[in-house]
Amino acid sequence: MVDEGLRVRRTHPGPRLPRVAESYVPRPRVLARLERLAPLVIVRAPRGFGKTSLLSWWLRTTKHTDHDVVWLTLDRHAVTEAEFWELLLAGLRSAGLAEGVGATSARRSVHDAVRSLTRRLVLVMDNFPSVPESLDGDLVDLVQQSDLIHLAVAGHRHRDLERLGVIALDAVLVLSSDLALDADAIGELAAGIGLDLTRAQIDRVAGEVGGWPALVRALLHGIEQRDVVGESFTYVDWRLVDLFVREVLAGVVDESVRSFMARTSVADEFTRELAQELYPDRDVTFLLSRMVEAHLLGVQVIDGVPVYTYPRAVRFAIDRLLAESDPELRQALLGIATRWFADRDDARGALVHAVRARDWDQAVSAVDRHWVQLVAQHPDALSHAIRGMPVDLVASNPKLRVAHEFILPLTHPTDLASTHRAELAGVAPRTESDAVRTRVSTVIALSATGYVDIAQEVAQQWGRAADVSGAAPGDVDHEVPTLLFQWGSTRLAAGDVIGSRYAFSEAFAWAQRMGDALVRRTSAVGLALTHAINGVPLLTHEWLGRVELDEDVEEPVTRAAVVIAEALAGVDMLADEAALLADNLPERSSPDELWALVAFVRGQIIASGGDPGAMLACADACEEGLARAPRGGIAEALLVSTLGEVLVAQGERARFRRILASATDSPILAVAKARLAWQDGDGVKARTIAVDALQRPTITQRSRLELLVLMAVLDLDRDRRASALSYARQALQVAHGTGQRRPFQFVPRAQLATLATELPDLGELLGEPAFEAFGDVMPPAVSAVVLTERERTILGELASTSSVPEIATRLFVSPNTVKTQLRGIYRKLGTHSREETLQRARDAGLLDPSDASV
Repeated sequence: MVDEGLRVRRTHPGPRLPRVAESYVPRPRVLARLERLAPLVIVRAPRGFGKTSLLSWWLRTTKHTDHDVVWLTLDRHAVTEAEFWELLLAGLRSAGLAEGVGATSARRSVHDAVRSLTRRLVLVMDNFPSVPESLDGDLVDLVQQSDLIHLAVAGHRHRDLERLGVIALDAVLVLSSDLALDADAIGELAAGIGLDLTRAQIDRVAGEVGGWPALVRALLHGIEQRDVVGESFTYVDWRLVDLFVREVLAGVVDESVRSFMARTSVADEFTRELAQELYPDRDVTFLLSRMVEAHLLGVQVIDGVPVYTYPRAVRFAIDRLLAESDPELRQALLGIATRWFADRDDARGALVHAVRARDWDQAVSAVDRHWVQLVAQHPDALSHAIRGMPVDLVASNPKLRVAHEFILPLTHPTDLASTHRAELAGVAPRTESDAVRTRVSTVIALSATGYVDIAQEVAQQWGRAADVSGAAPGDVDHEVPTLLFQWGSTRLAAGDVIGSRYAFSEAFAWAQRMGDALVRRTSAVGLALTHAINGVPLLTHEWLGRVELDEDVEEPVTRAAVVIAEALAGVDMLADEAALLADNLPERSSPDELWALVAFVRGQIIASGGDPGAMLACADACEEGLARAPRGGIAEALLVSTLGEVLVAQGERARFRRILASATDSPILAVAKARLAWQDGDGVKARTIAVDALQRPTITQRSRLELLVLMAVLDLDRDRRASALSYARQALQVAHGTGQRRPFQFVPRAQLATLATELPDLGELLGEPAFEAFGDVMPPAVSAVVLTERERTILGELASTSSVPEIATRLFVSPNTVKTQLRGIYRKLGTHSREETLQRARDAGLLDPSDASV
């Protein structure tokens, strides 16, 4: 019987196609390649990547209707050459394609049947590794017998057929990387089985299983969503994932591959050098390439060195299996990994693997040697390690204690409402005041990280916190202020404004209690600078008022921070003396965090002034500094933010788009992204970016006000006056509460005046003398260019080729269709040539800056 879903015409009945799960997510790009009907298609991927589903789906939905299909599902055990030809001949006969063939051997009969074909035949061989490799050349010869046969094979091993097919048959090769599910596909699959996952949760799933389709399904089917105290929590049952990984490992015939995976699974990540130490039996180079190609290992190049990682769920499952089967070997391998990372001063690697090996001496050594690096770059790893350490060890070490009491709450905030966290909060309290201090820190941490409701609940359970100023200091306590200040400094350098504010506040309180004048003074400066970056000039001035600099002590960095905080607060308040304060800004030779802050302040003043020459000079200096600044921290984010203001204000959107595309993502850049979309004429995209950013609990007050003002204008443009007024009211609340005024300069004054007719407070604010000296900073937004989906596709192809026939071939349309679409694109963009069209498209944000024409 012919499968009802198969759109092919057959003269004789053939086998049904394998079932495809209702939740199957097709891969359009792969299907487009299969539609070429190449003479040979090879689908190679590990078990669970949907090889069978892909071929079955393709044959059910293909636009090619005039052909026959013979599908052979081979047994998992190997067959002999003779058995293979008999099976293939039987398949052809069942489809009525070997009638009248009477050769003396099955092989000859198959060749005769192929030569006798009168219409196209798609021959599928599933579980192809069962076929002897000695037949690969024969199969190439078979396909070459007739241009009416198309062979598709599916398996998990690399074979000569690939090399021979690419050379002789223009083969299509589909690998695991083509079949892996990306975040969009995982979201579609989750929705199909009734899961309502956020984008962050979808990204987490993708990271856990590396896009392995069967593992994605196993993980999604193990997810349970519950509501606890009004909060939505997601729980995962990992047993299905474990079971599948174990089945895959059991099916691996090559013992060297199984042993390699087990030994290297003890490491979170590894280089070829570490892999060789963990698996010294043979050279690992070939194994690594095989594992990467099979999508079992991910690889990224860091400082010129390839670093390999398993999908997290896969690594955990293999590691658990090793722990059960050979715990002594696992312990020895962890010791090798710990020493390897420690010898290379890799703080995170040494700490994580020492804790996993329960080597507490190595763990404490890693924390003591690399404290600043851990709190600045790896707070999650540090807090995770703390949770695995003995209670008495944590209580006896100052750094571990600070990490437990202050860093753990910020990195694991949801744990704080649980019984587990309540128990951890009581780690070896030295006094009742010490226990209360820990509880107060917990509440502060919850509030600072955005979990206000849970913080209130915890505070109510614990009752009113007592004054802890009388806590008896101990040897451990005396080190806490300095450690907290270090933590605040490193978090500020990393761009974590909320974390740094929390750490500096704790450092100031502890320093005051311990009588540590130096840390008290530097923490007050740190708070002033943090509030200035956060966009709260009123609090900046309040903390600057507590700073008592000692004229006899050389503190260049502290004094520089004071000047920067004063200047930034003045700029935000549109103070008359802001430009004068900027003249006192310190000169820095290297593009560090202070250099970036100075550039940020000067850039804000220049952008408000509107001098085109000064703006472009500022942009050049910032871009030069950006090339030398450390990536991923506040220096990079501030420089990119400054470039966004001065370049977009000058209409240099394409230049800024190129810079933004290569920058490390940061919440600080949400405003720059939204303004860019707005200036591109894409108000919908600008609004989406703004709404998403405003929902983040870690957003700075500076960004909040800038986005609220922009949202008011965007909604006014869309005739949503009530919503625009609501955003304007919220903006006024933030402005009055923080002292900020500058963000109101970056939207058209006329639109603000329209809203002011119904908001007297807004009219009063715009009437302040500070606004009289400034006009509109941003130019009018351009009109949006709206292309159809087909036009966008053709535009993307145009970026890589100027050949109309080639574009038509890629998209399976006629050249005339491409020409018609191109005329529409040229008309909408107002262009007359390919080069002009591509440049205008990049300026309008319709193409990535990286889409270079050739």
